[in-house]
Amino acid sequence: MCDPRGGIGDARRGRRDGDGAMRTPRDRHALTAHVVIDITLRLGLVAILAYACYRIARPFMGMLLWTVLIAVMLNPLHVWLRRHRGIGNVTSALVIGVAGTLLVLGPILYATDSLVRSALRVVAYVSEHGLTLPEPPGWIDRIPLIGKGLRERWTAAMIDMPAAIQQYRPQIIHGADWLRSFASGLAGGLATALASLILASVLLAHSAQAQRFASALTLRVTGDRPRARLLVSLTASTVRAVVQGIVGVAFVQAVLVGIGFFAVGLSFAGALSLLALVMGILQIPVLLLTLPAIVYVFLHEPTATAVTFAIWTGLAGMSDNLLRPFMLARGLDVPMPLILIGVIGGLVVDGMVGLFTGPVILAVGHVLFTEWLREDEEP
Repeated sequence: MCDPRGGIGDARRGRRDGDGAMRTPRDRHALTAHVVIDITLRLGLVAILAYACYRIARPFMGMLLWTVLIAVMLNPLHVWLRRHRGIGNVTSALVIGVAGTLLVLGPILYATDSLVRSALRVVAYVSEHGLTLPEPPGWIDRIPLIGKGLRERWTAAMIDMPAAIQQYRPQIIHGADWLRSFASGLAGGLATALASLILASVLLAHSAQAQRFASALTLRVTGDRPRARLLVSLTASTVRAVVQGIVGVAFVQAVLVGIGFFAVGLSFAGALSLLALVMGILQIPVLLLTLPAIVYVFLHEPTATAVTFAIWTGLAGMSDNLLRPFMLARGLDVPMPLILIGVIGGLVVDGMVGLFTGPVILAVGHVLFTEWLREDEEP
């Protein structure tokens, strides 16, 4: 006879597996500990592998990120060339890469040539006249607030240059260090930009595989195919909007302003053009740079030249207000303070590269976070 209470006794002593084997609480505890240890070891190995990959790729993270941003921005042009011009996938990517490299490299070489020429003029003047200053120009007195003090310091330095250098030695050393750091960062940023543009053209040639990878990764994270497609599309549109509306507008505006600077032969026109680019990305009005230049040209050039320069430079300085509505994607709701934080934070963290990637990363994060909150609010 079977004990009708056997099932209850079995439940008290342990549980039967599917194969009829008994599992006591101690056995179940050991099995749970084994599973936890197994999962922990797997996660640890994955973490070690991820960290090793990060260490190897860390020197190239900025360039790789910039490559992805440029490729996302240029992908609509790549698709248009293939569909409407009937050229192949690789040929379209090659055309975009060569044209983009020439468009970026041309202004860089021109600005570099201007900087070198200006530096050579300074060296030639020092070689001919020694480390001296000429007489202060008459227009210095007409500068509001600082004109008189500037003339006094200029005159003192002209009379005794060694004493002036000794007096301002800490400021001179600090300024030279900053200038050297800025120049090296700028050179590195420009080199990274060119390399990223070339790599972006390669990525465009494999755009179909890249899109499938992005969709698969997002699907793995979200677990919802329609939501994954929406997030991929939203991320791409945000990247294009920020790059075109912030960086693109600043680049076009800097080129327009630089044309005016070079046309009148302004000293350090290349450096001033690069400064206009940085100011445009930082959302600082470029008119703060062009207005003093207009005043300088009026004091040193014929009236007709000065008036033409003033009209051109004034329009170029205000061109961002006209360009941004056309280049910034409609419907993108990214607060401008967030863009400014991204620019400054990116510049502090990653130098010149972060100047471009910082606002894009924050904008994408803001849009995705907002979409996530909106998803939770849906019934």
